Amino acid sequence: MLRWIGWTLLLACSGSSTGQENAVFLTEFASSKTGHVLEDEDGDRPDWIEIFNASERAVSLEGCYLTDDPSELAKWQFPDVSLAAHEYLVVYASGKDRREKLHTNFKLDADGEYLALVARDGKKVIHALKPPFPEVRGGKTLGLLPREELSLETADLKALDTATPGKVNRGVILGAVAAPQFSAHRGYYEESFALTLRSSTPGAVIRVTRDGSSPSVETGTSFTRPISIEGTSIIRAAAFDPEGVLRPSEVITHSFIFPRDVIHQGPTPPEGWPPARDAPSRREQDYVYGMLSPEEIESTDEELLRAMQALPVISLVADLDDWFHEDTGIYHNAGKRGRAWERPVSVEWMDPRGREPGFHINAGVRIRGGGSRRGENPKHAFRLYFRRDYGPSKLRYRFFQDDGVDAYDDLCLRTAQNNAWSFKHNEHYTFLRDVFVRDCQRDLGQPYTRSHYCHLFLNGLYWGLYQTQEHSEASYAAAYFGGSPSDYDVVKAAGFSGGNRIEATDGDLEMWTQLWSLANAIASSGDASERQTLYQRIQGCRPDGADHPDYPRLLDVDNLIDYMILNFYVGNLDGPIPEWSRNRVTRNWFSIGDRRGLEGFRFFHHDSEKSMEGVEIDRTGPYVAGSELGFSNPQWIHQQLTAVDAYRDRFAKRAHGVLRNGGPLSVEASKARLAVRIEELAPAVVAESARWGRKGPPYKKSHWELAV
Repeated sequence: MLRWIGWTLLLACSGSSTGQENAVFLTEFASSKTGHVLEDEDGDRPDWIEIFNASERAVSLEGCYLTDDPSELAKWQFPDVSLAAHEYLVVYASGKDRREKLHTNFKLDADGEYLALVARDGKKVIHALKPPFPEVRGGKTLGLLPREELSLETADLKALDTATPGKVNRGVILGAVAAPQFSAHRGYYEESFALTLRSSTPGAVIRVTRDGSSPSVETGTSFTRPISIEGTSIIRAAAFDPEGVLRPSEVITHSFIFPRDVIHQGPTPPEGWPPARDAPSRREQDYVYGMLSPEEIESTDEELLRAMQALPVISLVADLDDWFHEDTGIYHNAGKRGRAWERPVSVEWMDPRGREPGFHINAGVRIRGGGSRRGENPKHAFRLYFRRDYGPSKLRYRFFQDDGVDAYDDLCLRTAQNNAWSFKHNEHYTFLRDVFVRDCQRDLGQPYTRSHYCHLFLNGLYWGLYQTQEHSEASYAAAYFGGSPSDYDVVKAAGFSGGNRIEATDGDLEMWTQLWSLANAIASSGDASERQTLYQRIQGCRPDGADHPDYPRLLDVDNLIDYMILNFYVGNLDGPIPEWSRNRVTRNWFSIGDRRGLEGFRFFHHDSEKSMEGVEIDRTGPYVAGSELGFSNPQWIHQQLTAVDAYRDRFAKRAHGVLRNGGPLSVEASKARLAVRIEELAPAVVAESARWGRKGPPYKKSHWELAV
C-alpha cells in the first residue's frame, strides 16, 4: 500500500507514545478561486481542507488547530474529533466557525495562502503548506500526490484534475508550456522594429494574433520568423505543446503604441470594428473614431505628442465580438449588468515617463456607470475583475505607493460622463471635481478611494482620458480595515437600474436597517434624555458614553459629519439625494459597515461630478428621501440626528475646525489641493480635446482652462 509521508511533521496530536510514527497530513484543499465541489449543510459551496491519518492507528485531533496565518497558529481549534488509521477528514474553510459540522473561522485563497495543522500547544506545526502554489484554474484542487516508496522528499503538492475529498488523490495535471517571451517590451515607440518570440519549453509552437482575439491551436498564425512592427500594433501570443501533454501557456499581450500614429487616427474604424454613427436613441450605441487635427483644436503635433507622454497608459485588449457583437458585446450592450456581462480582457499598465514599472494581467471586464450607460454616450467606463478564471486572483501592484494597498480584487476605470465633452457636450468639463472631492475626504482624515489619471487605449485605438479608482466594497474594507471580506456589509445607492433605491452588494441590510430605525426613533422622540440614550446606542455605548458589550456600533459619527460637511461644501447636486429627483430618491454613495459591530457604517463620496457648479447652490435640506427604508441614505441619517444637542454641537465644532484657519477645507487648503490635480492633468487635456472635443465648438484646452 502507499503510505503518506509529508514535509514537516511527525507529531501525534493525541500526545501519546505509540511506538510508531503517527503521520497526519493536509492532503488536499479547494478554495473559492479554484473550484467548488462540496456542498455544506447550508447549501453553500465553501472552501474545504482534507486531512489524512497515514498511521496504523487512530489519532485524536481534539485541541489541535488549523490556521491560514503563520503569525496566528492557534486560529481555529478542533473539537473532539478522531481519525481512524488511513482515514480522511474534510473540514470546511467557510469562515462560519462551527464545531459540530467542522467549519473554520477563515477562508482560503489559492493565490498564495499559508495553511497549517498545529498541535494543541498552539506552537508546534504538524504539517504546513506554504505558497507559492502551482497555478490552478476553475474546477481544480491542490493536493499531495502519493507515490510508491514515498519518502519525505517525494510527496509533492500538485494541481489535481479531479477533486477527491475523502479519497486518495489522483489525476495530476502536468505543467503548462512556458509562456512566450517577447524581444521588445510593451510601451511607446517611435521607430519600427522586428519582434521575435520564444518559449523555453522545447518544441513549443507559438501562435500569434493581431486583431485582439486570443490565439489558440485553431486561431492566429504560427510564429516562424520575426514580426515587423511598423506602427501601433497589438500582439497576443500563446505557446502550445504539439503533443498535447502540457497545458497551453497563458496568453501574453504586448501593446506597441506609436504616438505619431495615434495623434493622426482617422475617422474610419479599423477592420472588424462597428461603423461610425450617431446613435439616434439611447438603445443604439454611438461610435466615434479618430482625432481632430491639431489645427482644429488650436494645437500642434508636438503639443499632442507631449500630451500622450504626460500620463501613464492603460491598454485594454479583448476579442472584438466581446466588445461590439450586437447580441453579446458588452460595449454594444452597455446597459447590461452582472457577471453574465463580464468578458475576458488583457490589461497592460505602462508609464512612458518611466516613473512606474507597470504590469500585464489577464482579467475580466464589465461596463460600469448609471445613466452614462445609454447608447448615445460613445465613451463608457469600465470595471476590471481579477479572478482565477482569467489569471491571478488578485492584481498585485502598488498603484498608490505607501498610501494604498498592494493587492486588488477589482479596479474601476472612470471617465467624465455628465460634465463631459464626449457625452453631455457642455463647457463644465474639467475632469477634476470627483477626484477633488475624494481628495478632500482623504485630507479630512477619512477613508477614501484613490485615483490615478491615465490615457486609455481600446484594442490599440486611443479612447481618451480616464482615471483608475478603488472600489469601496468588501475586499477594500478587509484590506484597509482588517478582517475578511465576509466581516463587512456594503450598502449603496443602486442607481437607475435599481430604481435609485438602496442595495447591499456585500453582506445584507440588517445592521443598516437597525441604524435607520434608531435614527428615526431619535427624531420622533419628544424626550431629550431618550434621544441622547438612543444616540449613544447607535455608537455602541451606554447613555454615559461608555462601551456597551451588547450593543453593536452602528455608525461612525465623525465620519458621517465629515461626509455631510464635504457634501454641503461642494454643493453636490447628484448625491446622496439628487436635486433632479425633487429630492425624493437616493444616488451616488457607498457605505461600509462592520458586521461584527466593531466599527459603525462609514461613508464614501462617489461620482461627485455634479458639484461646485455655483456658490449659490444649497444642499443642506432637509429632504424627504430616506423616510422610506428603500431610499434611506446618509443625509437622512444626519437629518434625524440633528434632533440631538450633542450631535449638533459636534457637527458645529468640526465645521469650524475644518473650514477656518488653514483647516482641510479652508480656501487656501482647497486651492493647494486642487492645484496638485490641475498640474497632473493639464499637460494631457489637449489629447482629450482631439479625441472627444468634436461635438462642441470644437472644445479646446482653452475651454478646459476657463472651466477650471
